Amino acid sequence: MVLVLAKASSTDAQAMRKLSDMFVDKFPKGVLFLFGLDGDKISFLMKTARTNTSVDCGAILKTLMPIVSGRGGGKPDMAQGSGTIDEAKMKELLTAVEGAL
Repeated sequence: MVLVLAKASSTDAQAMRKLSDMFVDKFPKGVLFLFGLDGDKISFLMKTARTNTSVDCGAILKTLMPIVSGRGGGKPDMAQGSGTIDEAKMKELLTAVEGAL
């Protein structure tokens, strides 16, 4: 399995979803955690192919929400969320994503 943690150039949800679709087309067994920052606000999504049943993006995202004091949710193949973050919490968030997989 390939895990990619990537920072998007914007927090536009539609653009992030489009990018995540391209990722899944290229890496059907991969998992993408894509995030965008706007000041102290963070928007993110986690996506994998529907056929990748070894990962539940929605369940993983729920474990991340307390880190960013945010909200979100989704399905096993894609979940989205947002919240607030500082530099220390950013490291904690990325470490938690890696640890969940």
